[in-house]
Amino acid sequence: MAAKIHVFVVEQDVFGVWNNDLLLNKFGDVFYADGVAVDESLPRLFGPEGNEKDVLKGYVKMQHLLDLHKFKIKEAVLSERYAWQLWLEVGIHLNLGRSDKMKRVQRFVDLYPILSEYGDKDIARVDLRYDIGLAVAWRDKHNNES
Repeated sequence: MAAKIHVFVVEQDVFGVWNNDLLLNKFGDVFYADGVAVDESLPRLFGPEGNEKDVLKGYVKMQHLLDLHKFKIKEAVLSERYAWQLWLEVGIHLNLGRSDKMKRVQRFVDLYPILSEYGDKDIARVDLRYDIGLAVAWRDKHNNES
């Protein structure tokens, strides 16, 4: 009697990079692909193990809101304490905290036109963890120092 081996191949479409060492599909499933060149434009998503789907869902919702204002998330992090941080492709770091992430992203996009007009400075970081308002760290436009 000959033994049979059944091989199943599942094609995966890469949505993003998970915790810098795994890949993530559009359903939030992680997988490993040895020797595959990963597109640098894919979002980098980070979070506690087992929270892949939550991080993906949060990323998609926040990216949809930011798309309306021509911002792209380069990296999204959900910390062990469930606080969100985003790094945008334009070089801005957003600290959103643990609650009301969508309201805080909306506050950023509402105030960005005013903030972006601030003299010879570029926005480096925006801390949106406050119930109202925000704190901004600036970078000199000419030498990129904070």
